[in-house]
Parts: sequence; structure tokens; C-alpha cells
Amino acid sequence: MRRMVVLIALLTILALVMAVGAEAAKAKGGKAMAAKAGMLDGTKWTVDLMSPKKGAKPMPDTLTFEKGMFESSACHAYGFGTGKYRGKMEKASAMGFSAATTSEKSGKMDWKGTVKGDAVAGTMVWHPKKGKMETWKFSGKKAM
Repeated sequence: MRRMVVLIALLTILALVMAVGAEAAKAKGGKAMAAKAGMLDGTKWTVDLMSPKKGAKPMPDTLTFEKGMFESSACHAYGFGTGKYRGKMEKASAMGFSAATTSEKSGKMDWKGTVKGDAVAGTMVWHPKKGKMETWKFSGKKAM
């Protein structure tokens, strides 16, 4: 009986320590917030897509987040539509996101980026139906 009481007391103390630790991580801007859709809803970002090919000029683009969906306006011409996105607080002042869009004729694009204040930057990995995978970079600012 005495061992049971001691075990219950230790488990209670452990639970309290874990709860206090989680709250402290949140207060210090730790990675306490889980990834979820909709964190960037209602925002638009004007960016330049930079091709990995030498001498290529930046391609202007608008990235839109709405109702848990992501879209790249410049990629519409290649058959890419909208795709679900996930957002995650990375630090107290930065939010990461990931999204995937597909095109029947052009393949798949995997997007990853970080929003910090009014700035956004990241990569887009294009997996074409034919040809080699390409990693593009993008950076820009919040559209007004």
C-alpha cells in the first residue's frame, strides 16, 4: 500500500513538472505550437521566384493563403492550382509553412518558406513529369 502511494505521488509530481516545462517553452517562444492549416489565411505575398538556371531572370509571383489553401499565381500558366498548406510557429517572431501543388501536365511543386514580419523567403522544389528536379528560391514581402 505504501509503495502505491509513493508511486502515485511521483507520477503526480512528474505530470506537474512536464506541464510547467511546456508553459515555460511557450513563454520563451519555443516550438510549442503544432503545425496547422489556416495560420496565414487572408495574406498575400509578392515574391520573386529565382530559377536555378544560370542567367535566368527572377519571375514575379504572388503567393496567396486563403481558407487553408495556398496558390502561386505565376504557376497557373503551367497548370498548377491550389494546394493545402500547413503553418507552424518556428520562433516567437517567425512562422514556417509548407504546401504542395500539382499539375497534370507539369508535375508537382513542394513549397517551404518562413514568414518573419512583413518578409517571406523559402524554396520551391519542382518535380517535373519529364526532366530533372529543380530547386527554386523565392523571397519577397507582404502585399498591401
